[in-house]
Amino acid sequence: MMSQVGEPGDWWRIFNEPNLAKHDEPTVEGVDYPTMGIAQAYNDAGTGMLWVRTCAGAPSRRGAPTTWQVTNLPDPAAVRVTCDGEDFAAVRVIGKDAIEITCDIHDHLFRLSVGTEGEQAVAERRHARLGDVSSPM
Repeated sequence: MMSQVGEPGDWWRIFNEPNLAKHDEPTVEGVDYPTMGIAQAYNDAGTGMLWVRTCAGAPSRRGAPTTWQVTNLPDPAAVRVTCDGEDFAAVRVIGKDAIEITCDIHDHLFRLSVGTEGEQAVAERRHARLGDVSSPM
């Protein structure tokens, strides 16, 4: 498939220049799949926005309540959420780096203003979690 949709050098870059920062960026978790699906989740680190598009995975459950979480947040209490362009308040802090969102099972577009903590802070957090991965074994 890579030969059909990729650009020259893409296959090499996957193994030689992997995107390791994604492991320290905001992450969507705890989705009631397959009842609700995530059609798209995109973290824009440059603007500090996480975009999440939900969908009804089980159309017969459309409108039923559900919850999902976002982890790896620099300051969960400072996160601001909109749903379909409107301010959204059904959000609560559930940990030192996590929030929980309560919504209905439906097609929605969530925009979370998660802030940015800078490359140095991300690198320090990665180093604390993994140790020095740059040194040979």
